Amino acid sequence: MTLAALHSAPPEADDPAAFLWRLVPSEFLAEIGWDAQLQVLAMPMDHPLLGWTPCKTADCGSPTRARTSLCQSCEHSLAASGQDQDAFLAAHRRNRRFGVDRCAVGCPRPWRSSRVPLCEAHLHQQRFIHKVSVEEFLARPTVAPLPGFGQCKVLACDRFRLGRQHGFCKAHRARWRQDLRADSSLDEETWCRLQSPVPVLNNVTLRGLSPLASAQIVHGVYERCRQGLKTPLNELRPLVNELRRQQSASVDDLNTERGQRARCLLESFQRVHRRAMSSPASEFLKDTWDLHVFGHSGWLRFGQITQPWLRQAVKRWAIDDLPHRRGSVGATVQCHIAYMAKLSESLRLQNAAQGLDIVALGRDDIVQFTNRLAYLESRKDLTARLRQQTCRHVRRMLTRMRVLGLTRAGEPLEGLAPDFALREEDIPREAERGDEPGRALPLEVVRILCDALPLLGSMASRDFRVAIELLIDTGRRPDEICQLAWDCLRQDKEGGWVLIYDNIKEQRLGRELPITAATAKIIQEQQQAARERFPNTASQQLKLLGRTLRNHFGLHGLSNETLTTKHRDWVDSLPPLIMSNGREFPKQDVIPYSHRHTYAQRHADAGVPIDVLSELMDHDSLRVTQTYYRVGEARRRAAVDQVARHQLDRHGAPVWREVETLIDGQRARYARHAIGKVAVPFGGCTEPSNVQAGGGACPFRWQCGGCDHFRTDPSYLPELKAYLDDLRRTKERVLSATGLDEWAREKAIPSEQEIERIKNLISRAEDHLDHLSEAERSELEEAIALVRRGRRAVPLGMPQVRPPTSDLRLERP
Repeated sequence: MTLAALHSAPPEADDPAAFLWRLVPSEFLAEIGWDAQLQVLAMPMDHPLLGWTPCKTADCGSPTRARTSLCQSCEHSLAASGQDQDAFLAAHRRNRRFGVDRCAVGCPRPWRSSRVPLCEAHLHQQRFIHKVSVEEFLARPTVAPLPGFGQCKVLACDRFRLGRQHGFCKAHRARWRQDLRADSSLDEETWCRLQSPVPVLNNVTLRGLSPLASAQIVHGVYERCRQGLKTPLNELRPLVNELRRQQSASVDDLNTERGQRARCLLESFQRVHRRAMSSPASEFLKDTWDLHVFGHSGWLRFGQITQPWLRQAVKRWAIDDLPHRRGSVGATVQCHIAYMAKLSESLRLQNAAQGLDIVALGRDDIVQFTNRLAYLESRKDLTARLRQQTCRHVRRMLTRMRVLGLTRAGEPLEGLAPDFALREEDIPREAERGDEPGRALPLEVVRILCDALPLLGSMASRDFRVAIELLIDTGRRPDEICQLAWDCLRQDKEGGWVLIYDNIKEQRLGRELPITAATAKIIQEQQQAARERFPNTASQQLKLLGRTLRNHFGLHGLSNETLTTKHRDWVDSLPPLIMSNGREFPKQDVIPYSHRHTYAQRHADAGVPIDVLSELMDHDSLRVTQTYYRVGEARRRAAVDQVARHQLDRHGAPVWREVETLIDGQRARYARHAIGKVAVPFGGCTEPSNVQAGGGACPFRWQCGGCDHFRTDPSYLPELKAYLDDLRRTKERVLSATGLDEWAREKAIPSEQEIERIKNLISRAEDHLDHLSEAERSELEEAIALVRRGRRAVPLGMPQVRPPTSDLRLERP
């Protein structure tokens, strides 16, 4: 989008009212009973969002009041009767008729009441001239309709006038007399224009409103229904009457001093209208953006950037970046804007012209910016991590702005010097990560949380507990769990359970994740609960975890923000999280996203290869997966020491049994196979020429089972067993093959000596493990998991079998 296009007038309709009417489907207008001639909405009583619960009084049908389940009129009758509510409902009956109150004879005059459906003239004839019952009077052929007096003078009223002497219906005549007694200078014409109509059961009269206000009300009701929001009659009518009373040309001009619910409804209509009339081009001109205009949720605020040229450049970056974003966009992009706000603050405080003169800026201003970040870090106003992130993102954004061509003539960064940029060396190095597991939660903390899950049931709905259980079990992102479809559970060909979810962040839909039967049972129970709550919603549209409010059809999943709030309330309500070493784990580190890191850490500690873990995490890059878990150097050294004590040679004889510890060089050599040893598929090789060639020049064609340079240990048992199975399968396949020359058969068939050697290695390794105590075996298994985690596959033409993924679901009550 060019600068000229962004600053051009937004493409608004010449007639805003007509534009809004075009946005409302005709089917919806028929659904809400819109009468364009009378300007009346007739809300259907059975509508899930616009309807109401009828009064309990027999034959009443009016909207109820929550306190007594009666309408206002029946409440007054109940109070006057002196009875209790049950006796009143048993004896009281209300025979009401709704609509225009016309004389039963057919003349366009108002009747006396629903019990006496005659106008005053015909009522006089019936009572004093004919002196018969109403039924007999209506049956007489001589009774004829009389001419009417016209409609009530009140603009919004559709009732008939009561007589010739005054121009009001019965109700408005009483109102006029009352108001006139209170203010004798009252102007009748103004009073008639501002008065509200007499409410009729399900009608909302829009007469007396401006064309734009009428269109805004109908369009607002449509948008609220489309979003699943209720619009009660007892809230909509006062809003319409207030528009009429204040003669507001638009809902944007209306001010109300009513309660919180009335203000919320008004703000909703104003927001709907603002979004309907906005476009990305018009939103660009503001310093606060409504991201709904861009297809996202939330807001972006640029007010902290005080230099106009920098603010415009950041806006141009944002409008270019937003189409590539998915998921929770607002918070992420706002963080980038906050990084540029720090640059703006540095220029404002440390530049002579406060950064307003773009031509005068250069390398010195960048140096001052980096020095200020270091100063803020020294004062503890900024963490080392935030300082590093700020430098990195400011460098990236300034580079991106130049790529977008914002330094050309007529663009915001015209005249900006090339040296106004951060270099690679300006970015502080990231601190070395120690033994802490990053954002992953310790296993004992997770077990405390799992034991406390029943407490969550008393604090929130079932959906929130299920959401947190799925976060722990599956390691998906919070928004992916919140938006799970109802039919998200399937079985694969082998009968295993698979979770179907959408990777919203990377826009990869229909992803599959293997899950355990216990997790599948949780989902099945939630499916049943969701179906019972929304029995009439199609399965393709129903969400597994529906939000509690404003979700009458089950089309909306839990909000990520609400889930985060409930999760925080739950964690804060728990007693201190005391670990086995006596230390208290900080509760602020227990957030919904930490369960994803914990999922990765658990699988990594269990020895799942990184390529498999990357698939489970649904990452494109192994480097991204590596950031989700950690193995500290102390843990790695302890694991290497532990495994090294149990090394075996090709005959299965112990090697280094007497070694208690390794020097750092030997430890690194063993852990990484980098110096003095090279990795082979089920052990290590110390043959010099092969080591020098990085494992690609074995002089014996990788006959490891018969080579003195071969070393293995119990951590390679899965690979040894897989290799043995492969040798046996190959032997059977070659023996059963036909059309193969004998010399080729002898060359292709594995030797019995090699099979026996591998069997002996496996047997000796297992015997070695069997002689360990339970505690020693447990320690060794944990060390093997840590050593195997960083081990990479070795493509030397030898068999590689991926070990099965462990069932790592934490058992919970």
